[in-house]
Amino acid sequence: MRVSLTMIVKNEAHQLPTCLACVAGLVDEIIVVDTGSTDETRQQAEAAGARVIDFPWPDSFAVARNEALRHATGEWIFWLDADDRVDEDNRWRLQRLFRQLRDENVAWMMQCVCPVSPETGATGLLAHARLFRNHPAIRWEYRVHEQIVPAVQRAGGEVRWSDVTIFHAGYVDHDDYRRRLQRNLRLLELDVAERPNDPWTLYNLGLTLDQMGQWADAAQWYHRSLRVLPPGNPLEPRLYALLIEKYRWLGRRGEALAFCRAAPPGAAGHREFLHQQACLLQDVGDLTGAEAALRTLLRGGGGHDRPTHETAGLDGYLARGMLARLCQQQGRWAEAEQLWRQTLAEQPNYLDAWVGLADTLLAQGRLADLDRLVGQAPSEPHLQLTAAVLRARCHQARGELGLARRQLEEIVKQRPQWLLVRVMLAEVLIQEGIDFPAAEWHLREVTRLDPTHAVARRLLSMIAPLQSTSTGGIYVCW
Repeated sequence: MRVSLTMIVKNEAHQLPTCLACVAGLVDEIIVVDTGSTDETRQQAEAAGARVIDFPWPDSFAVARNEALRHATGEWIFWLDADDRVDEDNRWRLQRLFRQLRDENVAWMMQCVCPVSPETGATGLLAHARLFRNHPAIRWEYRVHEQIVPAVQRAGGEVRWSDVTIFHAGYVDHDDYRRRLQRNLRLLELDVAERPNDPWTLYNLGLTLDQMGQWADAAQWYHRSLRVLPPGNPLEPRLYALLIEKYRWLGRRGEALAFCRAAPPGAAGHREFLHQQACLLQDVGDLTGAEAALRTLLRGGGGHDRPTHETAGLDGYLARGMLARLCQQQGRWAEAEQLWRQTLAEQPNYLDAWVGLADTLLAQGRLADLDRLVGQAPSEPHLQLTAAVLRARCHQARGELGLARRQLEEIVKQRPQWLLVRVMLAEVLIQEGIDFPAAEWHLREVTRLDPTHAVARRLLSMIAPLQSTSTGGIYVCW
């Protein structure tokens, strides 16, 4: 059966050739709807064999995608965005899936891996229906965060999971990301005006405000979505988890605890919920309860369903890292060290684990082991800052505070969103006892971006009394 690749693009000349090269020879035709490019997008698409349709931007991703469907001639539709990538293993899986397609109404789900934070190595997992039948009754809906599955199901179709993973390059430019959020907010407000009781639209409006830092407003929209959500909807666990997180960030821990206890079993047993429950219990000092939630996650007790949207590693390296921190707080150094090493075996890019392991060694006076750890840090160009952070920790441990400060200041210039390094810099500034205002400024920036950052809050509480006393020897084990 013939497969049509459909895309909508605008000014993607820098991305499009790489994307199309990933799937060259796999599809029978490529339909590219261009919504107003002023660069070489059209030429790049045509060079790859695509048919390009000019289409004025209609203030709706669904309408633009449906225009691509209108021109597609294959029996099956496969879609990509210009910043999507398919590696060799998944190219083979995709080819196998295409060869097995039959005359049936099915939407094939594929997992999409998106970078969440280049500073921490965190990635997000999203579920997308990337392959479906070309049928006049199956059309995209919603202006943004558009969906095809509802139309497939209304047409009597079935949803199945494939083993294909798509890699999404994501937004690395913070200014561009903010512009896209503003655009999404405007489109969502239009959708809400048309669908005032649609849980998907209400959820996405809350999520956009959340990403813009408007947490109180986001919580209101999450609540509205939850009120109209059908029982058992896959969004339910995520909404409970997000609301607990927002209550935490707003400092409303009592409400967060009450909401946590009120969650139905179907939500309370999921990964995101258990993760937020562990964070909340740690916030309020219930380390035993937090540890129990984390161990449930690590035993696989957070459900085996495929995530529609969550951070990768909630039941793996993230839970293990949180558990290691709890062990550190209780002086269980050997257990903490083992957990940090297991975390790094799973996720070598996780800076928190490198620093956590370094702190565990420091707390035991094992400076020689710390030196060896610096030599083991990742050598890849995009991870070299990890080794620099560890070297700064070594300087700090030896009392070479000026060297540590200069190294950390340089890293903060390159990665201002890297909260862990900003807190480390503030800690060194406090130890030096020379520039308390700078330390306070960095810590307030951290708590602005993450109000629940326990170490930053603890250091802030130390600054005022330290300004009139000796500061030698101040060191915070994370």
